[in-house]
Amino acid sequence: MLRIEQVRAGRRRSTPAGESVDNGPAKPRPTNQYQEREAPVLDVSGKAKTVIAMVHIRALPGAPDYDRAAGIAGLIDWAGQDLRRLQDGGIDAVMFGNEFDRPYVLKATPESLAAMTAVVMALK
Repeated sequence: MLRIEQVRAGRRRSTPAGESVDNGPAKPRPTNQYQEREAPVLDVSGKAKTVIAMVHIRALPGAPDYDRAAGIAGLIDWAGQDLRRLQDGGIDAVMFGNEFDRPYVLKATPESLAAMTAVVMALK
């Protein structure tokens, strides 16, 4: 049975047969929360994969949860923080999404399209 401290430290792992194997000394933890990848993400054939992340934009104008006090500047600030964290993490590309509008609508409204455009263009 592996001790949880050994597993968390990355020193020990189990083989399919249930044997415990020592991986040697643990690698040092990154000094910052958002560290660039040391190597690309690889698929099963060993080819590098592109990592695409989602920048989440808060509720847009017209949605019940829209923060009128913060306005469009608040949306830009929130999405900008999200984007910086993703870029610091070493992702390759981003998409912008609006998951905060509730209830979901199937047809975008002119005000939500304009707000989303303003946010994306400000962060371009």
